[in-house]
Amino acid sequence: MTYAHRLWLMIARRTRHSVSLFLLVFCLSLLGIISSYFGNIVACYQRFVVSDIGYSLKLYRTDGNAIPPNVIQQISHIKGVIGCNQEANMLVQPVNFANAIPDSEDNLFDIPESDMVRLYADSNTALNLSFANHMELVEGMLPADNDAGVIIDTVLAAKNNLGIGNEIVIKNPETGSELSIPIIGIYKAVSPPQESWWGTSGNIEYGQSPYSYLFCTIPTLEALLEKDLPSSAVIVYGKDRKSLDNISDAIEQMGLSPQDYQLLNRTENQIGRGTSASRAISSASAVLSSVTIFVSAFVLLLVVVLWMRACYKDTAILITLGAKRHEIVFDYFLVTSAISVFALLLSLPVCSLIINGYGNRMIEHIFVATGNLSGLEIDNYMTAALNQPLEWTAYLKSQFMLLLVVWAATLIASVNILKNKPAKLFNMS
Repeated sequence: MTYAHRLWLMIARRTRHSVSLFLLVFCLSLLGIISSYFGNIVACYQRFVVSDIGYSLKLYRTDGNAIPPNVIQQISHIKGVIGCNQEANMLVQPVNFANAIPDSEDNLFDIPESDMVRLYADSNTALNLSFANHMELVEGMLPADNDAGVIIDTVLAAKNNLGIGNEIVIKNPETGSELSIPIIGIYKAVSPPQESWWGTSGNIEYGQSPYSYLFCTIPTLEALLEKDLPSSAVIVYGKDRKSLDNISDAIEQMGLSPQDYQLLNRTENQIGRGTSASRAISSASAVLSSVTIFVSAFVLLLVVVLWMRACYKDTAILITLGAKRHEIVFDYFLVTSAISVFALLLSLPVCSLIINGYGNRMIEHIFVATGNLSGLEIDNYMTAALNQPLEWTAYLKSQFMLLLVVWAATLIASVNILKNKPAKLFNMS
């Protein structure tokens, strides 16, 4: 009898227990992949939040008055602060040029056509995450201080035959006022910026922005608006989520009046509380993960113990005939591993069919179970996260963890084989 044949007999002679182990691992694998699917949505949601607003705080005055420059300067010297920025943006109408965006084959939705461009105004353009995460300056310089200049992207420049030194004219769509601005820099979009819009079906769609982005300083935007913008808020950027706590403590120790100033952790506010849609999926992910861990740890252990207990009589005979205990235990490891790996491999195409065919339906069921579907808020970040493919590294991680549980259960169930005499094992079967 070959070694492989002997292992097969260990499975075949305990068909009921082997099938039970196979079905349990198979079902847990399905549960694990669905849990990973929801977990992937939550992870993508958090990643999109950080990509858009970074690790940032917002300090603002409740009375609408301007924050004194010395306060902003003091904050900028706090340990862990990358920089401070005051920003605003609006859609403006091009007058002597036309909107142009790069072609993209990766967009999930049809990008609507627009004759508008988006104007960003910052006190520090380098800290604007729409620029920092998507753009790279290839010519000229960034707007700074009171420079009455603007930077445009290469696609817009090429389509309109524009370059540094040329002037573009933009119009305020609300007041009709126009402003001529010299081009002082040209950037390249490393990755197209993302925005959401209302689709023709009435749903929120999310993808490449339909607008070309222009970047200027706050005074330039004020000239277009023909009024001063109140500097009543400042955005403070940190290195990571932990640094925001230290920065918050330092700002609170500055002695600013709580009646006049409020501090908001933008990152934690968006990730921690988020929208009702993100909370619903976060809850579903947490519940499924807990159920998977609980069932894996207890029920799987019980099934493996019962399966091996049914083999104690055969084990006792093998030990009596001179077989080494550790070799017998190793055989059981191979058998349980073979059953589990086969179940995991078979679950792979089934999981793919479930997610691709019923993923959206599962999301709808979660929304319905947690509240009125029409009343749930789905923001830009959640819209993007729902359309991200599952990262298979998360799937493989969940399946490997399940395999570890099987091995742990096999080891625990092997204790009796390692310590008891054959006669006792024979009576325990």
